[in-house]
Amino acid sequence: MGTVENVSFGSVLKDKKLVEERIRRAQRAILSPSENLDVFLSGSDEDLNHRELTFSKNCVSLEISGPDLTDLSFCDLPGILVSLPAFFCLTVELIVLEKA
Repeated sequence: MGTVENVSFGSVLKDKKLVEERIRRAQRAILSPSENLDVFLSGSDEDLNHRELTFSKNCVSLEISGPDLTDLSFCDLPGILVSLPAFFCLTVELIVLEKA
């Protein structure tokens, strides 16, 4: 198994209204690994059609916490539901097991 590396994507958000946009930007960044992350953090939020990958084994991981919240961790594998035929299910299962 490879080593897991967490890469911060922007500053900590304190406004929940900004979370959905940040997730979209992080998904696009993962699917275009040769681009600098700043392009996705500061550029337009429109869903660009150009992506280098349709799927990545890398994931968007969120940690949500606050004084009146239950701590929550979330992991998203960008592109998985829209791009993979059924026979890739084994690949996805192996990725999930690797990250567990």
